[in-house]
Order: sequence, then C-alpha cells, then structure tokens
Amino acid sequence: MRGITGSLPNSVIDILNTKVCSYLTLSQTHEYIDSFTSNGLSINDSDLEPIHAVILVKCMGYSQDIDVSHIESYIDISVEKWEQLEDNHWSWFSNEITSSMLQHNDQTRYWVVNTQVIHGESNEFVVQSFVECTSNEARLIELQVAQQINRGEFNNTTYGIPCFDCDGLVTYPKSINEIECGIFKLCRPFTDCVHKFDGLLGNMDESVKLAWNGSDFK
Repeated sequence: MRGITGSLPNSVIDILNTKVCSYLTLSQTHEYIDSFTSNGLSINDSDLEPIHAVILVKCMGYSQDIDVSHIESYIDISVEKWEQLEDNHWSWFSNEITSSMLQHNDQTRYWVVNTQVIHGESNEFVVQSFVECTSNEARLIELQVAQQINRGEFNNTTYGIPCFDCDGLVTYPKSINEIECGIFKLCRPFTDCVHKFDGLLGNMDESVKLAWNGSDFK
C-alpha cells in the first residue's frame, strides 16, 4: 500500500474523527495528547491535529497483525522523536500511549450549559449549569437541564419558540460546551446548578422525550 505523504488525506481525517475522536471525551483527548508529548514526541506537520497524531502512533502497536507501513511512512515525516529516544521503534511509543489510555478510560463527560429563562415580559436571564454525564448528545443534555430548572411541560406553540413552560416560567437551551474534568471540579464548589445524568432517554422526563422527538430541537 502506498505511503501517506504530505497532508493527511481527508478520507483518513474523516475516519479518525467519526470512528475514534467522536467517542473520546475532552478530558481523554487532552490526557492522550499530554501522554504523546511526555513520552518524547512532537509534531512537525502544522496541519496534523495532535489527537490524530496520537491515534496514528497508537496504530503502530498493531504492526504484528496488520500492515501499518503506510502509516509509518507518514509519521516518520510528520512526528519527531526526542533525540534520546529516536532509536525506539514506533511500537514502543504506541505501547506507552496505550498504557496512558488504559489509565484514563473514564467515559464521563463534563459540560457547561447555558439556559435562557423568561418570566413575564421583562424578567429575562441566563442560568449557567454544570453537568456530569456519560452521554455525548449535547442537545439532549441541554434539554434535560432546561426542563429541570423549571420542571415545565414541553410547549411548542405558545411562545413562538420550543420551550419548557411552568405557569409562565419559560426555559429553553441557549448554549453548551464540553469542558475538562479539572475545570468541572474547580467550578463545582462555587455553584448550586450541578446536574448528573445517566444519558439514557428512557430514564428522562416525558417532557424531555417529547421535546427530543420533535424536529425543532434537533
């Protein structure tokens, strides 16, 4: 198989993103990148995403089972070893990275969620919440938080926007971002708005299920 040279092909990037990276939490991603650098590796190719480099080097550990020569020819150019480790084969680095991955195999994700709250014509504000959850369905997490703030029913007609309504107290998702575990732990003592979900749709409030099944929220 011809070696990968130059920039990483879009087809390979798509596979890395959809088949691997999308399943990694933000905390795992940063831990793996830290492992990459702490084990004596750096990136020469400015177009190569650090997490993609980690995964490609990890693949070198499968050299006994599959042909990885096309990957090796690419990382030989794009990834640099520290001078004192340059005689080590890529499989050694792969084993070190794999060891780190086994130590950081927790699939818990941490999120900061902003929810729009409206009460009456002039009382409008945003509630910021922190969420611990194994789900990576960001939109579903937003819905759960919005519904828990007012314990409202899903309303898709009255206010001109899909929302949860409890006697005129209206909530709906505004924004969500995944954060690292360390940031979550740092912020948690300073807020009362902390939620923990199991991510299973079957265990959610019926209003959340109704909102999730509606196209307006997807």
